[in-house]
Amino acid sequence: MISCRYWLKKNQPPLGVDDSSKLGDVYNVVGGSKTVVFQAGSGNYFVGLVFDVFTGGTDSTYATLEWELSLLLRNPHTMKKLQVEVRKVANGKPKITEDDLDRMPYLKAVVKETFRMHMPLPLLVPRESTRNVKDVFTGGTDSTYATLEWELSELLRNPHAMRKLQEEVCTVANGKPKITEDDLDQMPNLKAVVKETFLMHMPLPLLVPRESTHDVKVMGYNIAAGTQVLINAWAVGRDPYLWDNPEEFRPERFLDSSVDYRGLHFELTPFGSGRRKCPGIQFAMSVNELVIASLVHKFDFRLPNAQKGEDLDMSDTIGITIHKKFPLLVVATTYN
Repeated sequence: MISCRYWLKKNQPPLGVDDSSKLGDVYNVVGGSKTVVFQAGSGNYFVGLVFDVFTGGTDSTYATLEWELSLLLRNPHTMKKLQVEVRKVANGKPKITEDDLDRMPYLKAVVKETFRMHMPLPLLVPRESTRNVKDVFTGGTDSTYATLEWELSELLRNPHAMRKLQEEVCTVANGKPKITEDDLDQMPNLKAVVKETFLMHMPLPLLVPRESTHDVKVMGYNIAAGTQVLINAWAVGRDPYLWDNPEEFRPERFLDSSVDYRGLHFELTPFGSGRRKCPGIQFAMSVNELVIASLVHKFDFRLPNAQKGEDLDMSDTIGITIHKKFPLLVVATTYN
């Protein structure tokens, strides 16, 4: 993929309708390579993170292309030799394809020499940073998948909640072919379903281990500095002193409640709290809500073999992330 610096330059005016021809010109010049444009809304962590990945690669690629052309202009003999090779391989074709590149050893030599003289990232990327980004994606993916499975399982066990959610989603969609992120803020029942699922099926029941930074006394117990602390968030979600009928799936408990999952209410902390809470809250919730809303918007679900929802096995596994012991199997039909 070849990217054009024009689209990402900070001082470049935004593209208008009349600029589509420019994009078409770029498309033709690079041989039909498609450019994906991300529109990052404010507060959208996931889109912002992906945007950083793509723009980071685009920026270094642009820098290398600029250095290559500069060096070729400073060395006319090299430019001429490269042009002769490229035209010979093209053999009269109107454009170069990826299949042609393997027959251009001098082109590859030019690229390597440019890298040697003008390294785009002179200090590279710290290995710890790479590991942390991987942890964000793998950790977020596993817990998000587990939550989605629990949500759909609870909705199948509670047809009234499923029906109420489908009605809300269809009302907000208002005939549109698909749900967008802008629609999610108009779905309080959807958000209540997600919170209730967190309450009953905390994806990380003990959250992430913490460590006390200094000596402290809690409820008569002396906690020394450096002590590892585990929060049993699962038990908090099942505490009858905090919740009425905590063993029942009742999303409506959150409809008139200010309790949220962002770490300000200790009754519900699926992402932890404080400065070290999960950095992927926005990513996880955007994916979670959008997937569930899209599924119930397009499909009706039932269990196979005429199984009733109340008979669905809700046993869970033991681990860092709590999954269903038996994977959820459903039959999906088009929703009318």
